[in-house]
Amino acid sequence: MVGIDGDREMASLADNDALQFILLGIVIVISNGMLVPLNCSHLPNMLENVTMIETYYDNMPNPFDQGSKLSNMAQVFGSPGIDWLLPMPPLRPLTDGICYARTDEPVGSAGFAKVYEDSQWREPEDVWRSRYHAQMRPKDHGSGEEGPFSSVVKWFHG
Repeated sequence: MVGIDGDREMASLADNDALQFILLGIVIVISNGMLVPLNCSHLPNMLENVTMIETYYDNMPNPFDQGSKLSNMAQVFGSPGIDWLLPMPPLRPLTDGICYARTDEPVGSAGFAKVYEDSQWREPEDVWRSRYHAQMRPKDHGSGEEGPFSSVVKWFHG
């Protein structure tokens, strides 16, 4: 009697495992169906070091092209290493993720643009402001009223 019940239990487990395996396969096929087109559209842009918007500009050469596909990939993934294969932040990043090296800027010892290795550029936002000529807005201390949505209201009013 024990042998017959054990066989039924094993058959039930096998059916359950097969169902889980099939469902996992369906999830994988659906995921690949979405990720493959995404990678096919973005991989060429990464190899040329351009964004989707920059692909439509024909009026000048790409100022961010580092000269080789490997160098362009290093701008995104950091210096080549094992961390390229793992889902983790780069161990040796070449940029701060805000401002990327242009081909017309000399590179400093740390791999960043030489002009931004000075001590005055401690915060990434300072580099961004310098690169894009953004001005800091003076803080408005006039109203004195701070509510839960004051930052959202300030954002909408500019």
